[in-house]
Amino acid sequence: MNPSTSIKSLFAASLCAFLCVAALAQTSGQSMSKSLNAPADKRAAEAKVGAGALQLTAVEAQLAEESKAAILAAGISASYFNKHFQLASVVNRPGDQRIVWRYSINGYETTVNDTVGYYTTPTGKRVNQHAIKDTLAAAHDIERTITRRQAERALRACIGAHDSASVVFGVSAIPGHTTLNLTATSRSRPRHERRNEARERAAQAQRAPKRDPNLDRIEEGDEGGEGPPLYVGFVNLETGRCTKGRAIAIN
Repeated sequence: MNPSTSIKSLFAASLCAFLCVAALAQTSGQSMSKSLNAPADKRAAEAKVGAGALQLTAVEAQLAEESKAAILAAGISASYFNKHFQLASVVNRPGDQRIVWRYSINGYETTVNDTVGYYTTPTGKRVNQHAIKDTLAAAHDIERTITRRQAERALRACIGAHDSASVVFGVSAIPGHTTLNLTATSRSRPRHERRNEARERAAQAQRAPKRDPNLDRIEEGDEGGEGPPLYVGFVNLETGRCTKGRAIAIN
């Protein structure tokens, strides 16, 4: 065999092998790129609404995007939304469409629910209506809040002993304004304690001289009464101010 021919053959084989490997690598890279880019639109949609690990259908992603737009339209900035709001769930069932957001700030956390209704235009087009635009009317970016200890102290001073408190983000007692509140209901003493106190008051009244018997009977009638009124308190977590109102007790 001619040495020059052998060298040419070896060079051709090596060149072929190199080109084959290069082609295979390119094909593999394209396949990998396709596999990574296939769900890119979906991941982009999740990133926009802060869905995290949630897997959303196209309709669910659209509902979440509309809900986010309604929150921004209420007064929340996009940067604040991305930092403090996270999509918790999307419900898309006939007659039940809801988006639930998780809102957190300075150690406080609560959920904000957006119920979706709709109306139909004369041309037959469906237009979704998001209730969250009213829930967060005139909202603003809350940055500074009082501590949880300060809020609990204000709540006790406002309504006394109370059941466990919860955080609420929504329209306040002032129409058209959204606030972040710590709220609770004053604690009602058990009926038997109120009954025993009423009996003790009645016994003391009978032992006292020159008491009006009608007054004694009225106090005895308190034995089965409803007891002291209950109150609900709302502590504004920005200002520390408490708003107090009557509550209805259901035994």
